Amino acid sequence: MNRKEKKKFHKELGSFATTALILGFINLMTSPGYLWFLWAIGFWGAALVGKYIQYSMDDHLEENEYEYLDLDDHPKHEKESRAWREKDMV
Repeated sequence: MNRKEKKKFHKELGSFATTALILGFINLMTSPGYLWFLWAIGFWGAALVGKYIQYSMDDHLEENEYEYLDLDDHPKHEKESRAWREKDMV
């Protein structure tokens, strides 16, 4: 998750918490017998969890991306790729 995405996610998380508190207060003041605000919080919370998982998977893919795309820059393959380049030059 880059800095911009992290900032956006934290802002949305803050909005979620604030809205959850307001809806919970309204619900408890008007109809405490049925906790309807949990429906809104549950679906919105599930969406936030999904975003978090997506961002964390994107980070994992970005970290390992060079292994699949450009082996020359991968530390494990640096010696091998250097040897192949030297052979090609001879």
